[in-house]
Amino acid sequence: MWRGLAVGGSLIVLGIGAPATRADPAASGGPLTPAAAALQASGGEEKEADAAEAPPAPAGLLVGGVADFYWENNFDNPFTHLNTLRLLDIHDAGGPHFDYAGVTLERPRSPWGFRFDAGIGQATAIFNAGETVSGSANEALQHVQQAYVSANLNHAGTTYLDAGKWYSPVGFENFLPSSNWNYSNSLVDNLGSPFFQFGARVYHYFNATDFLMGNASRGWDRVGGLPESSSLGVGLSGAKQFGKLTATLNLMVSPEPDLASARSEIRGLSDLVLNYASSPKWAMVLESTTWRQNNFLVTPGAPRVDATLTGLAGYARHPLNKTEALTLRAEVVDDAEGAASGVAQTLWESTLTFEHRLNKYAVARVEYRHDNSTARVFPTANPAHSVHGQDTVGVALILAK
Repeated sequence: MWRGLAVGGSLIVLGIGAPATRADPAASGGPLTPAAAALQASGGEEKEADAAEAPPAPAGLLVGGVADFYWENNFDNPFTHLNTLRLLDIHDAGGPHFDYAGVTLERPRSPWGFRFDAGIGQATAIFNAGETVSGSANEALQHVQQAYVSANLNHAGTTYLDAGKWYSPVGFENFLPSSNWNYSNSLVDNLGSPFFQFGARVYHYFNATDFLMGNASRGWDRVGGLPESSSLGVGLSGAKQFGKLTATLNLMVSPEPDLASARSEIRGLSDLVLNYASSPKWAMVLESTTWRQNNFLVTPGAPRVDATLTGLAGYARHPLNKTEALTLRAEVVDDAEGAASGVAQTLWESTLTFEHRLNKYAVARVEYRHDNSTARVFPTANPAHSVHGQDTVGVALILAK
């Protein structure tokens, strides 16, 4: 996909590709996101707008909503007033900033149903930054995160079909902060997996946790097609629970554009999430992701390269009581050719998040994050001087029903 990221002192468009996993629990009985599943398994309260129970699902029209706001301070005081390599919490100081507000309409399959998620805010443009449809259709699609119909293929509802636009199943984190453990998105999520896919998918559940899913889609983050390309990708996902450990594997192959030309080449992606609920007081996740694309052009006039991105992220969540929790995330991403971030670099970051549930519908989070790079990509107050590191502290309010 193409995403807008603050890099090197300006807001630029990056050609990257890159939601256990981010799987949307489709209308009426799809999988929980891994973050929600791990939280639920560890004894915490699962509260996310796009989660559903395992089959069977309740009947009738389900209506939900979600919104989030944040304030953040960057200790580098960047002259751009932007946080580098962020997707949703991009603004430094000022604020508070409004990120996203949306509604969900869902009719559980009985035997058919649908899901529709629409919203407004800065996040919608970033979510749909890779869209190739132009004009008024592009403006309309910016406000639609999901829109698909769903139908049971067997009487038990354990095999079903979805067709339309849906959150990608790739990755541990979701587009919505209400679905994640941290407020800011990880580098592995930002650079390593798509937000959404457009096409058709078939799920088959063997039990409440184990499933296989096959899909055909347009690829990374677009409803429209690509010039001189079939624009068709395929994917395979599966999850298996082994006691306290759940393993989820996502594989995806699709034609994708590079950063500096209209040419598209096949990109292969693999993403593995290991979700371990060690006790009611601890939940841990390890995610490994890799994508590769040959003949990739990073900048005009440069030679084409065989581009690879690899990332590893670890999470540990510790509920302190019924309303509070701590989450630590640490990760490293190698973007050796600069195909994902626009700069050849190795990145690493660590984030500590304190969460306090205010009531059934509201969560407050306080977060400290440190980012570092082998390249000088983080701007300071001096436009002529960039540094290797970035430290931020932020406060967020998340509302979800």
